[in-house]
Amino acid sequence: MKILKIIELCRNFRKDCKSFRLVIAMLSFSAFFAQRIKCKLSDFLLRERNKRILNYLKHKYSDVINNMKDIVDNGIDGTNNRIIWVCWWQGKDNMDALTKSCLDSIVKHSNGAKVIMITKDNYSEYANIPNHIISKLNHGIISFTHFSDILRMNLLYLHGGFWLDVTVLLTADVPNELFSTPLFSRKGEKYGFYVSDCKWAGFMIGGQKGCILFQFMCEMFNEYWKRENRLIDYYLIDYLIKLGYMELHSIHSLIDAIPYNNPQLHSLEKLMNVPYNESEFHRITTDTSFHKLSRKAEHHKTTDGMPTFYAYLLDGKLS
Repeated sequence: MKILKIIELCRNFRKDCKSFRLVIAMLSFSAFFAQRIKCKLSDFLLRERNKRILNYLKHKYSDVINNMKDIVDNGIDGTNNRIIWVCWWQGKDNMDALTKSCLDSIVKHSNGAKVIMITKDNYSEYANIPNHIISKLNHGIISFTHFSDILRMNLLYLHGGFWLDVTVLLTADVPNELFSTPLFSRKGEKYGFYVSDCKWAGFMIGGQKGCILFQFMCEMFNEYWKRENRLIDYYLIDYLIKLGYMELHSIHSLIDAIPYNNPQLHSLEKLMNVPYNESEFHRITTDTSFHKLSRKAEHHKTTDGMPTFYAYLLDGKLS
């Protein structure tokens, strides 16, 4: 492990101790090292860390939760605008090849829905983000990655529609049912130690304008950044949805009603550097039309002189 990484971990430990409970800082620190050395204890540490973070949020923000319980199921007004929200902060002209290909597929398979790209220049036309959050974004306290989590919930609460990360490739039209249900997201079989238990995915989520889940998330994000100056976890969005699922019956019912869908969501990414094979492509797209790709992975256009799935993606042949 590089010395600089160890120094960064120590700094984060100190900051977590100051911002949150000591036990959360200790679990975060220990779980990282346990995973790196593939220690069996890492599973326990991750589960315990998840539990402690949820407990911290539940108690510190109990007032927000209780207020939402009083509201019950405020808001679902039956409106689910046929909008697909995507976001690229720097604008379309600054997208890389992979995200451009994904965006093209979203537009192609929008099924009559309006595709709106949110950028740094137009987000305020559609969203209503509190000033204290914008200030912390501008001062680097809130990362843009996390800000996009805040942004999507705000947009969905105000307008409804469906949010898709631009690293999601579509290989078939968006189904009409997606715009007629109170809440929709990707749901799969539980695996690993994801806080979501694979019951939802923040990178593809949508529903009706005024949905209580989106309202709850807006309230929680707003209050969190009034009281905190540090992100407790990269996946705070999942912890907050889980909190709503655990504490509010209406949110619990909405999430439980989401059908299992897109079982091959991650299969295409695993094939990116494999020579293209028509039968394999058919296999993973028969029951799956949404495919989550990665900008962080290294992709190649050829393998053993043969064009890969990635090459077909860039040529627009996968959508």
